[in-house]
Amino acid sequence: MTVTFETDSGATRNSLRRVVSIALVCCGATLANAAESPVREISPGVLQIGAVRIEKSERRLSFDADVNMAEGEIEYVLVTKSGKTHESVFATTAEPQHIHLAALLLGIRDATKFPPTATNTPAALRGDPVRIAVTWTRDGHERTVPVEEFVRHAETRRPLAHGPWIYNGSTLWEGRFIAQTEGSIIAVMDDRDALVNNPRPGREDDKIWRVNEKIAPPKGTRVRIAISAEAGKQSTVGIEKAK
Repeated sequence: MTVTFETDSGATRNSLRRVVSIALVCCGATLANAAESPVREISPGVLQIGAVRIEKSERRLSFDADVNMAEGEIEYVLVTKSGKTHESVFATTAEPQHIHLAALLLGIRDATKFPPTATNTPAALRGDPVRIAVTWTRDGHERTVPVEEFVRHAETRRPLAHGPWIYNGSTLWEGRFIAQTEGSIIAVMDDRDALVNNPRPGREDDKIWRVNEKIAPPKGTRVRIAISAEAGKQSTVGIEKAK
């Protein structure tokens, strides 16, 4: 397995290769096609993996998506274009395996870094907390809001409470990275096969979540989705390892 790097600095290239090697070990069989998707250094501290951009200083990854539903019942915030688009606010062409590699490079820990303990229950979500924001242009003005604003309760009509989501990192099954196979990226309803899950009460109920029509732009609107490591969290694997 090889990864192509496009950077002017030999030292930087070697550092990046070491970092990605660490991440590939963490991913196991998740990045079988990594050789087809070059990791490029855009500028110091900024990398590109497929459609996903990594900003080291901000501990943030981002990519484009489109509004897939402007109303209706949902179970997901984000899926791929080939995923469960009948129940997701947004859809993207960014690949889950690239998003996962970007998260690992930023030191965002998935469920595998939090082995079950006596205090864990089967329903417990494991993984680092992350913040998710959505940016789009409306009437010539750029607007950025927490992704929670796009999801409302069917009865109270209130949006999701602002706060972190849990980066559980999906699952591996018979050598397949399920987020890549199913196209599930950010789940409102409990789905451990998605990369990111909603830790709020009600995540077990698949009938109570709707698109927040008050804020959702028209279907087809291009947006930018940013996933950031929660402030104050220390990474145990990632870009820092290249030093």
